[in-house]
Amino acid sequence: MSKTLQKQLPLLSLAGLRDFAAGQTRRHDEVKRLLSGAQAEIAKIDAEAKQFFTGGTRRVGNTEVRINNRADAALQAQVADRKGKVRMALDEQLRALHKQIIAAKAIAKEYATRHWSKAQVLNRATTGSGVAEGLARRAHYATIFERVGKAQLFDFGQLAIDTGDAILGDAVYRAVMTRARDERPFPPAEFIAILPNGEFDEASAILQSVMDEADQAGIAIATFEGRTGQVSLSRITMGLQGLDDSLRTGDDDMLDEAGGIKESALVRFNSELQKGR
Repeated sequence: MSKTLQKQLPLLSLAGLRDFAAGQTRRHDEVKRLLSGAQAEIAKIDAEAKQFFTGGTRRVGNTEVRINNRADAALQAQVADRKGKVRMALDEQLRALHKQIIAAKAIAKEYATRHWSKAQVLNRATTGSGVAEGLARRAHYATIFERVGKAQLFDFGQLAIDTGDAILGDAVYRAVMTRARDERPFPPAEFIAILPNGEFDEASAILQSVMDEADQAGIAIATFEGRTGQVSLSRITMGLQGLDDSLRTGDDDMLDEAGGIKESALVRFNSELQKGR
Protein backbone atom coordinates (compact mmCIF):
# COMPACT_ATOMS: atom_id res chain seq x y z
CA MET A 1 0.00 0.00 0.00
CA SER A 2 1.50 3.33 -1.05
CA LYS A 3 1.50 6.26 1.37
CA THR A 4 1.49 10.00 0.79
CA LEU A 5 3.38 12.46 2.95
CA GLN A 6 1.08 14.80 4.88
CA LYS A 7 1.45 18.26 6.33
CA GLN A 8 3.02 18.44 9.78
CA LEU A 9 0.82 17.38 12.65
CA PRO A 10 2.66 18.37 15.86
CA LEU A 11 3.00 15.54 18.34
CA LEU A 12 0.97 16.03 21.50
CA SER A 13 1.92 14.50 24.82
CA LEU A 14 -0.69 12.57 26.79
CA ALA A 15 -1.29 15.74 28.80
CA GLY A 16 -1.82 17.60 25.54
CA LEU A 17 -4.30 14.95 24.39
CA ARG A 18 -6.22 15.33 27.64
CA ASP A 19 -6.46 19.08 27.11
CA PHE A 20 -7.56 18.46 23.52
CA ALA A 21 -10.34 16.16 24.74
CA ALA A 22 -11.35 18.66 27.43
CA GLY A 23 -11.79 21.28 24.72
CA GLN A 24 -14.13 18.96 22.82
CA THR A 25 -16.12 18.37 26.00
CA ARG A 26 -16.49 22.13 26.46
CA ARG A 27 -17.75 22.50 22.90
CA HIS A 28 -20.20 19.63 23.38
CA ASP A 29 -21.45 21.18 26.63
CA GLU A 30 -21.97 24.48 24.82
CA VAL A 31 -24.03 22.71 22.16
CA LYS A 32 -26.20 21.19 24.88
CA ARG A 33 -26.57 24.58 26.57
CA LEU A 34 -27.64 26.28 23.32
CA LEU A 35 -30.11 23.52 22.48
CA SER A 36 -31.58 23.57 25.97
CA GLY A 37 -31.96 27.34 25.85
CA ALA A 38 -33.66 27.26 22.46
CA GLN A 39 -35.98 24.46 23.58
CA ALA A 40 -36.96 26.48 26.67
CA GLU A 41 -37.63 29.55 24.51
CA ILE A 42 -39.87 27.57 22.17
CA ALA A 43 -41.74 26.07 25.12
CA LYS A 44 -42.25 29.59 26.47
CA ILE A 45 -43.68 30.74 23.14
CA ASP A 46 -46.14 27.82 23.17
CA ALA A 47 -47.14 28.51 26.77
CA GLU A 48 -47.73 32.21 26.12
CA ALA A 49 -49.90 31.51 23.07
CA LYS A 50 -51.84 28.55 24.45
CA GLN A 51 -54.31 30.66 26.49
CA PHE A 52 -55.34 32.64 23.43
CA PHE A 53 -56.17 29.73 21.12
CA THR A 54 -59.90 29.16 20.64
CA GLY A 55 -59.74 25.73 19.03
CA GLY A 56 -60.08 22.65 21.19
CA THR A 57 -57.95 19.51 21.36
CA ARG A 58 -58.54 15.82 20.87
CA ARG A 59 -56.47 12.79 21.76
CA VAL A 60 -54.93 10.71 19.01
CA GLY A 61 -53.47 7.63 20.64
CA ASN A 62 -51.40 9.00 23.51
CA THR A 63 -50.95 12.45 21.99
CA GLU A 64 -53.00 15.60 22.45
CA VAL A 65 -53.61 17.15 19.01
CA ARG A 66 -54.94 20.70 18.62
CA ILE A 67 -58.01 21.15 16.42
CA ASN A 68 -57.35 24.02 14.03
CA ASN A 69 -59.72 26.95 14.15
CA ARG A 70 -59.74 29.57 11.39
CA ALA A 71 -59.93 32.28 14.03
CA ASP A 72 -56.53 31.15 15.33
CA ALA A 73 -54.75 31.43 11.98
CA ALA A 74 -53.16 34.81 12.70
CA LEU A 75 -51.97 33.71 16.13
CA GLN A 76 -50.58 30.47 14.72
CA ALA A 77 -48.65 32.48 12.14
CA GLN A 78 -47.19 34.66 14.90
CA VAL A 79 -46.17 31.59 16.90
CA ALA A 80 -44.56 29.99 13.82
CA ASP A 81 -42.69 33.23 13.08
CA ARG A 82 -41.35 33.52 16.63
CA LYS A 83 -40.27 29.87 16.69
CA GLY A 84 -38.63 30.29 13.29
CA LYS A 85 -36.53 33.17 14.61
CA VAL A 86 -35.42 31.06 17.59
CA ARG A 87 -34.36 28.24 15.27
CA MET A 88 -32.51 30.61 12.94
CA ALA A 89 -30.67 32.17 15.87
CA LEU A 90 -29.78 28.70 17.13
CA ASP A 91 -28.44 27.62 13.75
CA GLU A 92 -26.32 30.77 13.58
CA GLN A 93 -24.83 30.07 17.00
CA LEU A 94 -24.22 26.39 16.22
CA ARG A 95 -22.64 26.78 12.80
CA ALA A 96 -19.07 27.72 13.76
CA LEU A 97 -19.20 25.63 16.94
CA HIS A 98 -20.25 22.49 15.07
CA LYS A 99 -17.50 22.98 12.49
CA GLN A 100 -14.97 23.10 15.32
CA ILE A 101 -16.42 19.91 16.77
CA ILE A 102 -16.22 18.11 13.43
CA ALA A 103 -12.69 19.41 12.84
CA ALA A 104 -11.59 18.16 16.27
CA LYS A 105 -13.01 14.73 15.44
CA ALA A 106 -11.08 14.63 12.16
CA ILE A 107 -7.86 15.70 13.88
CA ALA A 108 -8.40 13.03 16.55
CA LYS A 109 -8.61 10.40 13.80
CA GLU A 110 -5.41 11.81 12.31
CA TYR A 111 -3.62 11.58 15.64
CA ALA A 112 -4.83 8.01 16.17
CA THR A 113 -3.38 7.00 12.81
CA ARG A 114 -0.20 9.06 12.62
CA HIS A 115 1.07 9.44 16.17
CA TRP A 116 -0.77 7.08 18.48
CA SER A 117 -0.92 3.72 16.74
CA LYS A 118 0.67 1.07 18.92
CA ALA A 119 3.66 0.74 16.59
CA GLN A 120 4.38 4.46 16.90
CA VAL A 121 3.97 4.43 20.67
CA LEU A 122 6.44 1.54 20.91
CA ASN A 123 8.83 3.34 18.58
CA ARG A 124 8.92 6.31 21.00
CA ALA A 125 9.22 4.20 24.15
CA THR A 126 12.11 4.97 26.46
CA THR A 127 13.40 3.63 29.76
CA GLY A 128 13.48 5.47 33.04
CA SER A 129 17.08 6.37 32.22
CA GLY A 130 16.17 8.27 29.06
CA VAL A 131 16.36 8.03 25.28
CA ALA A 132 20.02 7.01 25.05
CA GLU A 133 19.54 3.83 27.05
CA GLY A 134 16.46 2.98 25.03
CA LEU A 135 18.42 3.29 21.79
CA ALA A 136 21.24 1.19 23.22
CA ARG A 137 18.82 -1.57 24.22
CA ARG A 138 17.24 -1.57 20.77
CA ALA A 139 20.65 -1.86 19.11
CA HIS A 140 21.57 -4.71 21.47
CA TYR A 141 18.35 -6.59 20.71
CA ALA A 142 18.78 -6.03 16.97
CA THR A 143 22.19 -7.68 17.11
CA ILE A 144 20.79 -10.66 19.00
CA PHE A 145 17.75 -11.09 16.77
CA GLU A 146 19.90 -11.22 13.63
CA ARG A 147 21.37 -14.49 14.92
CA VAL A 148 18.43 -16.29 16.50
CA GLY A 149 15.99 -18.67 14.85
CA LYS A 150 12.21 -18.56 14.73
CA ALA A 151 11.72 -20.43 18.00
CA GLN A 152 14.00 -18.12 19.97
CA LEU A 153 12.47 -14.99 18.45
CA PHE A 154 9.06 -16.40 19.36
CA ASP A 155 10.19 -16.71 22.98
CA PHE A 156 11.41 -13.11 23.02
CA GLY A 157 8.04 -12.05 21.66
CA GLN A 158 6.20 -13.95 24.36
CA LEU A 159 8.49 -12.40 26.98
CA ALA A 160 7.65 -8.91 25.70
CA ILE A 161 3.93 -9.69 25.98
CA ASP A 162 4.24 -11.18 29.46
CA THR A 163 6.38 -8.35 30.85
CA GLY A 164 4.81 -5.47 28.91
CA ASP A 165 8.34 -4.29 28.03
CA ALA A 166 7.73 -1.68 25.33
CA ILE A 167 11.35 -1.48 24.13
CA LEU A 168 11.69 -5.26 23.85
CA GLY A 169 8.30 -5.34 22.11
CA ASP A 170 9.42 -2.67 19.66
CA ALA A 171 12.63 -4.55 18.92
CA VAL A 172 10.79 -7.85 18.38
CA TYR A 173 8.23 -6.16 16.13
CA ARG A 174 10.98 -4.60 14.01
CA ALA A 175 12.81 -7.92 13.74
CA VAL A 176 9.70 -9.82 12.69
CA MET A 177 8.71 -7.15 10.16
CA THR A 178 12.10 -7.32 8.42
CA ARG A 179 12.14 -11.12 8.10
CA ALA A 180 10.82 -13.03 5.12
CA ARG A 181 7.32 -14.38 5.75
CA ASP A 182 8.46 -17.98 6.10
CA GLU A 183 11.05 -16.90 8.69
CA ARG A 184 8.56 -15.10 10.94
CA PRO A 185 7.60 -16.91 14.17
CA PHE A 186 4.20 -15.14 14.15
CA PRO A 187 2.40 -12.45 12.15
CA PRO A 188 3.59 -9.00 13.29
CA ALA A 189 0.05 -7.63 13.35
CA GLU A 190 -1.05 -10.42 15.71
CA PHE A 191 1.91 -9.77 18.00
CA ILE A 192 1.43 -6.03 18.26
CA ALA A 193 -2.32 -6.39 18.79
CA ILE A 194 -1.91 -8.37 22.03
CA LEU A 195 1.22 -6.60 23.30
CA PRO A 196 0.03 -4.59 26.33
CA ASN A 197 0.84 -0.89 26.50
CA GLY A 198 -0.82 1.50 28.93
CA GLU A 199 0.22 4.66 27.10
CA PHE A 200 -1.40 3.44 23.89
CA ASP A 201 -4.55 2.39 25.73
CA GLU A 202 -4.92 5.79 27.41
CA ALA A 203 -4.26 7.74 24.22
CA SER A 204 -6.74 5.60 22.29
CA ALA A 205 -9.43 6.16 24.92
CA ILE A 206 -8.84 9.92 24.91
CA LEU A 207 -8.98 10.21 21.13
CA GLN A 208 -12.07 8.00 20.96
CA SER A 209 -13.78 10.27 23.49
CA VAL A 210 -13.15 13.25 21.18
CA MET A 211 -14.79 11.38 18.30
CA ASP A 212 -17.68 10.14 20.45
CA GLU A 213 -18.44 13.63 21.74
CA ALA A 214 -18.60 14.87 18.15
CA ASP A 215 -21.13 12.16 17.27
CA GLN A 216 -23.20 12.88 20.36
CA ALA A 217 -23.26 16.60 19.61
CA GLY A 218 -24.29 15.92 16.02
CA ILE A 219 -27.15 13.65 17.09
CA ALA A 220 -28.34 16.23 19.63
CA ILE A 221 -28.38 18.93 16.96
CA ALA A 222 -30.08 16.72 14.39
CA THR A 223 -32.82 15.61 16.76
CA PHE A 224 -33.58 19.04 18.21
CA GLU A 225 -37.35 19.28 18.79
CA GLY A 226 -37.60 15.64 17.79
CA ARG A 227 -37.05 16.45 14.12
CA THR A 228 -34.69 14.45 11.93
CA GLY A 229 -35.33 16.13 8.62
CA GLN A 230 -32.82 16.61 5.83
CA VAL A 231 -31.76 20.04 7.06
CA SER A 232 -31.01 18.67 10.53
CA LEU A 233 -29.21 15.57 9.31
CA SER A 234 -27.08 17.65 6.95
CA ARG A 235 -25.53 19.28 10.02
CA ILE A 236 -23.98 15.94 10.92
CA THR A 237 -22.86 15.04 7.42
CA MET A 238 -21.83 18.51 6.23
CA GLY A 239 -18.24 17.30 6.28
CA LEU A 240 -15.17 19.47 6.15
CA GLN A 241 -15.35 21.02 2.70
CA GLY A 242 -15.90 24.70 2.07
CA LEU A 243 -15.25 25.84 5.62
CA ASP A 244 -15.82 29.56 6.17
CA ASP A 245 -12.78 31.76 5.69
CA SER A 246 -14.03 33.75 8.67
CA LEU A 247 -12.92 30.84 10.86
CA ARG A 248 -9.34 31.13 9.69
CA THR A 249 -7.15 32.93 12.17
CA GLY A 250 -3.91 33.25 10.25
CA ASP A 251 -1.96 31.69 13.12
CA ASP A 252 1.22 30.00 11.98
CA ASP A 253 1.35 27.71 15.00
CA MET A 254 -1.53 25.50 16.10
CA LEU A 255 -0.06 24.78 19.54
CA ASP A 256 -0.38 27.05 22.54
CA GLU A 257 2.33 27.68 25.14
CA ALA A 258 1.26 24.63 27.13
CA GLY A 259 1.67 22.36 24.12
CA GLY A 260 -2.05 21.97 23.43
CA ILE A 261 -4.03 22.72 20.28
CA LYS A 262 -5.28 26.29 20.08
CA GLU A 263 -9.06 26.52 20.00
CA SER A 264 -8.83 29.05 17.17
CA ALA A 265 -6.66 26.78 15.01
CA LEU A 266 -8.90 23.69 14.85
CA VAL A 267 -10.85 24.39 11.67
CA ARG A 268 -8.00 26.16 9.91
CA PHE A 269 -5.51 23.38 10.58
CA ASN A 270 -7.91 20.61 9.66
CA SER A 271 -8.69 22.38 6.39
CA GLU A 272 -4.96 22.52 5.63
CA LEU A 273 -4.63 18.81 6.39
CA GLN A 274 -7.46 17.97 3.99
CA LYS A 275 -5.91 20.08 1.21
CA GLY A 276 -2.59 18.36 1.73
CA ARG A 277 -3.99 14.93 0.90
